[in-house]
Amino acid sequence: MRSLLVRFVALCAVTGLLTGLVCSAPAGAATAVYIAGAATPSGHGYWAVTAGGAVTGFGDARAFARSGGDTITGSVLGFAARRDGSGYWEVSADGSVTAFGAARSYGSMHGRPLARPIAGMESTVTGNGYWLVAANGAIYAYGDAAFLGPASLLALRAPIVGMARFVGGTGYWLVASDGGIFTYGHF
Repeated sequence: MRSLLVRFVALCAVTGLLTGLVCSAPAGAATAVYIAGAATPSGHGYWAVTAGGAVTGFGDARAFARSGGDTITGSVLGFAARRDGSGYWEVSADGSVTAFGAARSYGSMHGRPLARPIAGMESTVTGNGYWLVAANGAIYAYGDAAFLGPASLLALRAPIVGMARFVGGTGYWLVASDGGIFTYGHF
């Protein structure tokens, strides 16, 4: 059963970033519900995070102590790791961002008015910035993250639930709950 659980959580952690799916363990396997995650740079591990902000490292992923940013208020809805695996960030619906390990806080939307809650985040290739995406497609860029356009100007049929960075770091995809994909930047 543990082997099945580990494969399930790995799949959930990696695909959860792209699909925004809420992932929970198979019946009887565990009580934790993992809502997001990221693979390590080596590909030999991953982090999984619960809505309460608890991070579990599998394989060569290790958990880090808080290094700055906001205290998360509410449930964690997004998670992004530094490309070198030395730290990560968590974000909640109100835009609170907490940094862990070598990840640094570059700002947040905490305390600012949002038309819709934050739905996800992604780090830049350098690990010196990140994007936050709201359910209406609004994009908030911090650090060296370039603002490449929002989906908030479109008439969305369904809310945005997550985002992913292009491998080269020159753009990002936004994903809606109905499967819609919105591309910004250059491949």
